[in-house]
Amino acid sequence: MPAPGSTSGAYKLGEAFVELKAKDAGFIKKIVGASIGLSSLTAMLTTAATAAINFEKQMAKVSVMLVDGATKFLPAYSKGVQELAVRFGDSTKSLTQGLYDILSATQPAAVAMHTLEISAEAAIAGMTSTAVAAKTISGFMNAYNINVTKAGDVSDWMFEIIRRGQIEFPGLAAQLGQAASSASLVGLSMEELGAAISTVTRAGIPAGRAMTAINALMQAFLKPTELAEAIAKKYGFGMSTVTLKTMGLIGVLKELSRANVKEIGATASRIRGIRALASLVKDITGFEADLGFQAKRTGRRQEALA
Repeated sequence: MPAPGSTSGAYKLGEAFVELKAKDAGFIKKIVGASIGLSSLTAMLTTAATAAINFEKQMAKVSVMLVDGATKFLPAYSKGVQELAVRFGDSTKSLTQGLYDILSATQPAAVAMHTLEISAEAAIAGMTSTAVAAKTISGFMNAYNINVTKAGDVSDWMFEIIRRGQIEFPGLAAQLGQAASSASLVGLSMEELGAAISTVTRAGIPAGRAMTAINALMQAFLKPTELAEAIAKKYGFGMSTVTLKTMGLIGVLKELSRANVKEIGATASRIRGIRALASLVKDITGFEADLGFQAKRTGRRQEALA
């Protein structure tokens, strides 16, 4: 328990972690001054007991994801969640939900707390909850089959998108999934995906529509029309996933910069895809710059925290 006079809202009740809201600070002062009444003490202990019970339930939910001997990590998880709650000021409910989502994304139990810590930092910098950040980061790592130790890099990648684009962390987190899965499927690098999100949102397209547009553009490479293939051939590339893996999206954009408006529209085929492709071709210089900044993204999360 913190020293008398401490303003911390974190307390230990037996082995359980208790969080007291700011309005309960008066109770602590009364205890220190030995002037607390029985009813006030009862109210405070009731609050503490309720918080302790809730925390046990939250950890019980996390334990469901621990199989094949991984339950040995549960004590460390409990301690780690408590420490992160104090350090970052987030609730144990949000932190345990984040941990649950990380584990449900099949991250190894041994590294889950590392991803949770990165997510908690991202949440503070991005003004969202740890639960939201953890689900987004672990989900993206799954979509791109990224090594489980690279949560920090994914977080830096997200903050570089935000820095260069017109999008905030909650909006990016809410919409990223629909673009990430198709982008990964067609072989678009995460750097090009990040640069595309920055460029398209900077063109004034809201986050949700931007992700839908990028997704539609990726679909055009998966299932191109005959006309799209003919136009691509005219400009020296194939309308296929192989092209994205070899030339990259930047290569396609440079070739299409010579095309007319009708040809660009026909290449993307669907109206939603046209929005993305038109924005990217129009601001190819900006896209290339975004791509360059993605290559230097290390430390963006820490910068956002500062």
